[in-house]
Amino acid sequence: MAGGQLRAQTSRTELQKAATDVAKKSSPSEQTRKLPVFIATWQRQGYGIDTSYVRMHLNVAKAFYLTNNIDKAIAYCKQVIRFYASESTAFLDPEDCLAAYYRLCYFQNEVGQLKAARETVLSGLRFGQKYPKSEWVASLYSTLAYIYNVEGDFEKAAQIGEQGAQIGQLAGDRESRVNCLFEAAKAYRSLNRVARAHQTIDQAIQIMKTSGVKDRDDASLALYYDLKATLYRRERKFDRVKEYFDKALAINISLKDTTGIANCYVDLGNYYFETRQYSQAERVLTEAARIHPALINRARALNNLGGVYWKQGQFKRGLVAYQQGIETLIPGFAGKTNVRVLPSLDAVRFCPHKDFLLSIIQDKADTWLDSAKATGSQPCFRLASDTYKLADKIIDFMRWDHTGEGSKLFWREKTRSMYERAIETAYRLKGPAQAFYFLEKSRAVMLADKLNELGARQQLTEGQIEEEQLLRRNVAQRQEELAAIPPGDRVAYSKAQTSLLDEQDKLDSFLKRLEVTNPSYYRYRYDSTTVSLARLQTYLKGRNASFVSYFAGDSAFYVLRVSKDNAQLICQKANGYTSDVKAFMALLSASGTINQRPLFARFLALGNGLYRRLLAPLQLPGGSVIVSPDGGFLPFEVLSESADHPAFAINRYAFSYAYSARLLLRESPSRSSLMAGMQGGDFLGIAPVRFAASLKQNTLNGSDGALEAIAGRFGVHTLLTHEGATRGAFQREAPHYRIIQLFTHAVANDADQEPTLYFADSTLKLSELGDGRLPATQLAVLTACKTGVGVDQRGEGVFSLARGFAALGVTSVVSTLWSVEDNVTYELTKLFYQYLDEGYEKDIALQKAKLDLAQSADLLPNQWAGLILIGDTRPLERASPWRWAAGLILVAGGSWVSTRWARRRQKLV
Repeated sequence: MAGGQLRAQTSRTELQKAATDVAKKSSPSEQTRKLPVFIATWQRQGYGIDTSYVRMHLNVAKAFYLTNNIDKAIAYCKQVIRFYASESTAFLDPEDCLAAYYRLCYFQNEVGQLKAARETVLSGLRFGQKYPKSEWVASLYSTLAYIYNVEGDFEKAAQIGEQGAQIGQLAGDRESRVNCLFEAAKAYRSLNRVARAHQTIDQAIQIMKTSGVKDRDDASLALYYDLKATLYRRERKFDRVKEYFDKALAINISLKDTTGIANCYVDLGNYYFETRQYSQAERVLTEAARIHPALINRARALNNLGGVYWKQGQFKRGLVAYQQGIETLIPGFAGKTNVRVLPSLDAVRFCPHKDFLLSIIQDKADTWLDSAKATGSQPCFRLASDTYKLADKIIDFMRWDHTGEGSKLFWREKTRSMYERAIETAYRLKGPAQAFYFLEKSRAVMLADKLNELGARQQLTEGQIEEEQLLRRNVAQRQEELAAIPPGDRVAYSKAQTSLLDEQDKLDSFLKRLEVTNPSYYRYRYDSTTVSLARLQTYLKGRNASFVSYFAGDSAFYVLRVSKDNAQLICQKANGYTSDVKAFMALLSASGTINQRPLFARFLALGNGLYRRLLAPLQLPGGSVIVSPDGGFLPFEVLSESADHPAFAINRYAFSYAYSARLLLRESPSRSSLMAGMQGGDFLGIAPVRFAASLKQNTLNGSDGALEAIAGRFGVHTLLTHEGATRGAFQREAPHYRIIQLFTHAVANDADQEPTLYFADSTLKLSELGDGRLPATQLAVLTACKTGVGVDQRGEGVFSLARGFAALGVTSVVSTLWSVEDNVTYELTKLFYQYLDEGYEKDIALQKAKLDLAQSADLLPNQWAGLILIGDTRPLERASPWRWAAGLILVAGGSWVSTRWARRRQKLV
């Protein structure tokens, strides 16, 4: 059987030896000719599947990869994996299957099939659960961490990298271990955890050094040194930056590694850029863009080159570089020679590297803006605005793909400067409608994503979950196939594009069905629409109200005033705002602080400064004002027109608050919700009084009188107290009542804990409140400690217990911003009910209640101002003189508030 020629009948042993010899001694090209013949002979002669047969497939897969026939390489790896799906092949070596998984994901990644590669890795890790000491398992972890880094899911990349390093250590696999540490360090760098990144990459370098690896003998060390240099650049330790870049570049030049050299040039170009050595930056980045074999990094070099031109005021050259970068990431993009052209939404949606594309589009928008500012060109301002809108759409697409909470927060923080520049563009265009759009989008969708992760997904059936995952995998695979087609192959590109559009149509049809069958899931997962300024003005006209939205940027502070007839955007300097708000809120929330004369004077001075910034320039007419805050809530009621004596804004305005205009208009009660309220009970009161010992909560004695006094206003009502006030009882009864009132402990401002309500037997987390709707409810009053504060995710609104009830369909929520004295709270709540009963709108009812209480009892502002209204302000509908036609009232007394409790009873009208 010399030369690989086979006789008509060849023994199993002869075939095994021939295949082994070819794999060891022949070139990859020869292997691709001979090994498939051996495989076919083995099949024809019926020798069955054994280890030798499996390894023929693995070897030929590697050979096809090395000869650039990746499709066949992938096919052979998939065949190996299929061998292990049968129980009859349980005797096969699991290491070979793990090797097949690793090679398959590696090949898929090489052709840009990132999502397919991720699915392969996850399948391989599931198979490898029984073999934690396998070096292939550690290699799969490093690949998965790499994929998450490329996709921008940095939290997961760091987590997987750390886990893989531990498995690599157990397996004694140095290479996989250091690769995992490298990916984790990259993720920490992206998350701006520089100290952790230094620690992680130093560990990888130390492992390499103790293994006897010399600097010029290993390309991995070049990567690690390059990473160290970028970390020092973050810390602005420029002497160390140059030292480590020189180390990395020397290794790559010694190894004649074109990719390594190009990567060094890209990072070195960034260093020169930051140190304003623009000519050196232009030189190395131009070379990196010319020689880099990887499209992603070529685009990165072009983007950075555009930045070099931008900062030198060479705007046209910068825009050309950005266009070239876009074309690199989106094959077939026809705007290379026309810098005014942007890729279509479909092209952006199908781009597998949206994180890189976002950077280019955002930098291009910034360049248009600075060009417009330098020349006064209105067309350039409009081009900047259009480009920012495209960047905003990319963020929407990225949100759908990311799962790590920290990663999403990272992207929102990264893009916040973009929204500030976009609002500046609208200001210079005198375009309040555009400013309103970007203000709304700056609130982003973190809150909705969080709620989706906590509970919305439970609304899908297993079949729907599987269908969604399958459709997304199909789209991802076609998307990556399209991106992998070489430039210039128009026939292949057109065919792949048609295939991608077909798969996307299937996914879009599925999502349209979800919008009807699972509206809550669709809303929190996919709905990124905004309301128009005109629609908001129609809403305001019907309520004779004004709307105020503001944005606290790094360099400017913007306030937008919207009335029924017009809108005005005001720009101010940003200095001092954040510190003033922090000091103002600290005085309000600290019990007994402002009853001291010097601190009260400080409180008035701060309140007057904020009044002059937030309200005075707007010249609002008296009456209802809706405030959409940027971040945490600020009680506008106690902003003072005077710095010398109390002249609080509550005397002129009835304030309410909205997380965003979109949520405000969406949360208006529908006819169906009102009908549901008509059919339910009037009032449900819940007071556990005592709590299970395991909950470690204080007993709340004497609250039954307060609860009974409120319940007496209503007809059909149910009171659940003591051991009857269970979590299950609340979940069972709540959907059937228009008014629900809870006196209990609540936790809603711990950054590490999901907002929680306490019941007699257990707790109820935000994600467990139900299926996404409380159809009979409109109003929630939560007077616990800081139930409206939550975790302030800047630019995302407040994620809190109050927002959780709003997410369930409760259209109005009254919530506390700090601890409130119990007796004052009872009296304020009683007055609020009184004015609601008289038919006042909710914001005016709360305003009148606060004014009455403050004047009658001579109270300080921190005793009455902490209660704020969030959401719809319309009066409560009446079903009859004896029944409320709407409402969920939750009065949640915290462990910080001594409340009184009620007993169980039921009365019918």
